[in-house]
Amino acid sequence: MVNKSEEYQIRCACCNKVLVIGRHIYFDNEKEAYMAAEVEDWNQIDGQFYCPDCIELNEKTGMYEPKNSTKR
Repeated sequence: MVNKSEEYQIRCACCNKVLVIGRHIYFDNEKEAYMAAEVEDWNQIDGQFYCPDCIELNEKTGMYEPKNSTKR
């Protein structure tokens, strides 16, 4: 028997690192994936996720942005 399974994963838009919680890299639904990203301090910027290593606080705007961003 073949069962169809849908899984969700969060991947950094900058470095391609995958969000890992314990041994879990996949989540059962989108809501769980978003909650895991929030707990692990990943940020969603313009619809894409970034790991904590790939973002920085823009002191002028007070908002996080991808490192080496040209949006300054």
